[in-house]
Amino acid sequence: MTPEILQTQLPKIAGLALACCVALPAAAESIRLEKAAQAASIHQGGVDLVAYYIDMNAHLDVVATFVDGTDDDLPARLRLGLRDGDVVTFTVPNRPDVAFRITRTGALVEVQDAAEKLSAVVPAE
Repeated sequence: MTPEILQTQLPKIAGLALACCVALPAAAESIRLEKAAQAASIHQGGVDLVAYYIDMNAHLDVVATFVDGTDDDLPARLRLGLRDGDVVTFTVPNRPDVAFRITRTGALVEVQDAAEKLSAVVPAE
């Protein structure tokens, strides 16, 4: 598949995967994406996140779609262009208690629960 086809079709697939995963019980504290277009889900603190990546040659375009477990429960999408060795940690909007870390090493992208690591860095109010 070309990157253009993946960009148009994978958001639909990720949305369906997210809908399926919302009803599943909590799972792993990390997921590993080892090839383009491979989607996986991670569930932490009531937040369900589905991630996949597209190989854009110069970087990997990582797409993470999540619902935060709040009343409106509308899906949100984060899209990152990661080069080899990049690491991004973020908290979920409206849920400062839930954080994820996305790491790229070669063709491997790993998404981990980062709430404990983040709380060690950010002082409590």
